[in-house]
Amino acid sequence: MGINYKQCPKCGSKNTIKILYGMPTKEVFQKAEAGEIKLGGCRIIVGGPRILL
Repeated sequence: MGINYKQCPKCGSKNTIKILYGMPTKEVFQKAEAGEIKLGGCRIIVGGPRILL
């Protein structure tokens, strides 16, 4: 599952990147290392970020 806002819903910035949640694959790790996506984690943390739809 991923989130990809064209514009930040909080501050309005257009400097955004896709955040991917869940267990990453080898390909996903490669994209994260290249700066194409940001890994959001694979665990649910109380008080962690919420997904806004």
